[in-house]
Amino acid sequence: MMSGASLMLELDTEEGFIKVPVSLFGVTGSALFMDEAQGRLGNRDALQAKGDGEPKDAVTRVTVLKSSADLPAEVLQFWKSHTDGCSEGRDQEDDLLTSFGAISISVEYDSSLFVLPCGLPGAYNFPQTVLAYDKQSKNVRQLSMPVMGQRGPTLIDFVYNTNWDDRDSTLTAFFKGRGLGDCGSRMVWHWEGGFHSNFQLVEEYVKDNCDGKHDDWPQTWPPK
Repeated sequence: MMSGASLMLELDTEEGFIKVPVSLFGVTGSALFMDEAQGRLGNRDALQAKGDGEPKDAVTRVTVLKSSADLPAEVLQFWKSHTDGCSEGRDQEDDLLTSFGAISISVEYDSSLFVLPCGLPGAYNFPQTVLAYDKQSKNVRQLSMPVMGQRGPTLIDFVYNTNWDDRDSTLTAFFKGRGLGDCGSRMVWHWEGGFHSNFQLVEEYVKDNCDGKHDDWPQTWPPK
């Protein structure tokens, strides 16, 4: 597929067999992206960027949580009682982690971050909270995320539509002003350290004008 230009599909339909050409443009770039994302660059098992390097298992600090039963008891109790109703769902039997997902991130020996749902998602915004947990001391704390307010730096307790980049130790949030995603706010935070650390704001963009454009977001941090 990476050496070809197009793929021809032959489909059996009620009108008979038809041929559908599918362009393979971009397959090579996609394979290269997968090599980079999976740490295969220069290894013998690479899809595109092959080399003499030894294949190795992918290493990730992220664990997907399938239900509330996957949470340490201390984290579960904190989530239920200290996060302004984040654990409440449609009814008492509803498990938000089963319905909407969550992750834990091992940031240091015996210290982890938990990105958990905070109530039910809306039409295009999914609220979440971030907790830090130390296994040795059994301590849990809710992390306040730094943002830029109209008068200067401030903190927020909840984030929306997050994505964790394990290679860069960054958490990205994108609050959509409307479903089109052409306005709202985008933040990127960096994490360095263990339980007693805090996220650092490295990028922030805020756009109030919902004009159908996606490439003109005003940058509010760092200042230009």
